[in-house]
This record gives sequence, structure tokens and C-alpha cells, in this order.
Amino acid sequence: ASNNIRLRVNRQIDAKHLENSLKFGLAYRPVDHNRLNALLRYEFNLDRDAEQAKYTAAHVLSSHANYQFKPYWVLSGRYAFRWANTELAGFNYHSQTHLLYARNTLDISDRFNTSLAASTRWGDGSQRTMFGLEAGAILSPQVWVSLGYNLIGFEDKVLNTDEYMARGVYLRL
Repeated sequence: ASNNIRLRVNRQIDAKHLENSLKFGLAYRPVDHNRLNALLRYEFNLDRDAEQAKYTAAHVLSSHANYQFKPYWVLSGRYAFRWANTELAGFNYHSQTHLLYARNTLDISDRFNTSLAASTRWGDGSQRTMFGLEAGAILSPQVWVSLGYNLIGFEDKVLNTDEYMARGVYLRL
């Protein structure tokens, strides 16, 4: 569990901006085998900006899982749901966003792997899709680098995933 609070004060106009992010989760990692790992996570985000007269409260529930079919083959997946309420200049807006993500990783050798990934995000009348390829190498026991390319993609500031989903080339270290 974690709780991050940030308060910024603009003394010139006597306005405060409060951001709060509370996270906690449950993990499943069996000790007798390492084939299935799962995580269920809840996140509450609060953003109160007096200068912009904006208030947003958002709840995010996500599930993450990895399944290792063989020592060289792992399938990863994620589903996330975000419900938010935003008040801006006297107007109240509710939104719902869903994210579905899958990744298939194959180890080609002890040092090299390759992945295919796909994702879709939808809600409030819009939908975005991502599809990409990635190749990685272990440079030393603690250093892994990969180069990937998403043929189609989207930027996700709403659900803030750990994955790179924008269209184009990316490098991970």
C-alpha cells in the first residue's frame, strides 16, 4: 500500500492544488510453482485545483496476471476499469474507461526474447487500439534492454499503464 500527497500553493493568487494517490493490492504468487502470478490493485486519485476551479476523484480497479506455459513462454494480461467524477466551473462530468492488454513473450535463447503485444482502451464513446512487436537482450544479470515498435498505438494518461503504448519506436532499459 502507498499514499502519495502533493500540495502546491500559489501565493500570488492564494490558490492551492492538492493531489492524492492511494494504492493497495493483493498478490497471488504460489511458492510450489512459478507458473501463475496475479495482482489485484485498487487506486484512488484525488486532484483538487483551486486555481482552475477543478475537482476530480477517480477510482481505478485493475487485475494483472502472468502465466508461464513453458520456461521460455509467458503470456501476460491486464484489465483495468476507471470511474471518475470531475467538477469544472460548475459542471459535473462522470466518465468510465476500460483497458484490456495482452502480451506474448518467447525466449529465443538464454539472452534473447521477443514479444507481441496488443491493447484496447474504450469508454465514453471512444476507442483506441495498440499493436506492437519487441525484441530484447540481457546484457548482464541485472540489465535487460529491448527495442520495440508499435504499428498502431495511443497515449494513455488516464490509466497510466507501465507499458509503452504510443505509436512508433521505443527503447526500454
